[in-house]
Amino acid sequence: MTARRALAALLLASVTGCGFMGTRVTRVYSGREHAGPYLSPEAYAHYTQAVAHERGGKLADAIREYRAVLLEDDSSPDVWTRLGAVECRAGQSSDTSFARAEALDAEYAPLWRERAACALARGDAVRALAHAQRAVALDPDDDAASLSVVRALVKLGRRDDAERWLWALWVRDPASSASAEARRATGAAPAREPPPDLLGARRRDDRRPTVADVDRALAAGELELAKRLARGAGLSAGGFSLHAVALGRSALAKREAARALDGDPNDADALIAAACAASLDGDPDAFDHTLRALGPSPLAPSGLGVRLFRELLARRVGPGAAEAWQSAWALAPATGRLEAAVDARSR
Repeated sequence: MTARRALAALLLASVTGCGFMGTRVTRVYSGREHAGPYLSPEAYAHYTQAVAHERGGKLADAIREYRAVLLEDDSSPDVWTRLGAVECRAGQSSDTSFARAEALDAEYAPLWRERAACALARGDAVRALAHAQRAVALDPDDDAASLSVVRALVKLGRRDDAERWLWALWVRDPASSASAEARRATGAAPAREPPPDLLGARRRDDRRPTVADVDRALAAGELELAKRLARGAGLSAGGFSLHAVALGRSALAKREAARALDGDPNDADALIAAACAASLDGDPDAFDHTLRALGPSPLAPSGLGVRLFRELLARRVGPGAAEAWQSAWALAPATGRLEAAVDARSR
């Protein structure tokens, strides 16, 4: 299980720690709001423990903890999906759990990705391909879903199609380790130039501004210039809002984060930026509203996002909460001046 599965539980548990929970919770699944009962800290503890067991390969323990969550609230497609995924890995039947998740939200993208992974594990490449393609259609930014498509295509002998999917991932993010790992594992993409149309797109991207250019403009107060540079650098609205709040531009961060969350409530970087900006501005209503808007399948935050939320937790809750948050992520060393600066001020 990837670390992104822990994000919903950890953020919501952080809300509890900050004292903003009520007796009802509005959750957002695939852009749609659902009112549900408040979950006790014990339920979130079960979820977090299940995540830890799953990541550690203790599948029977993970199954037990996910079922403990469902005893309190069986209306979460995420929990049913995670239970089905672990059941499949443990060699048990997962059909009922996946069916329950689908009944709750048939457009919940991680469900179809996990169904694809399960079908691959069972040797059913045809079904895996159909599930993985549906997952990609629902969440085009999920590399894991795209890689399931690649693996299914390889199993079906469609290596040219698999290769094209891998090159498309490379064009989007040449530094991505996911496509490189899949290429090595499947042998789907030989070391040669990508198709001409994809190569042309990549060469056009080589002349883009850099993220460092964006940070310099933000630091200088050239906010409109920073926005233009961010678009040219390929920085998402959520990512840009993180850079803005890290450099003290909270008003800009709020606007850009709101724009990103309108388009995708699962944008963890945008949500963290909005929460940090609300905290910096002393706006508890905005802080509360932001954390309640978390989608059901958040993307894993960037390194900067993890660092900024760690800083926020240390300030609002305490060092224990900040350490617990950081321990859930395999945080790599700082890769740029901004991440290094956040690390330095957190010491």
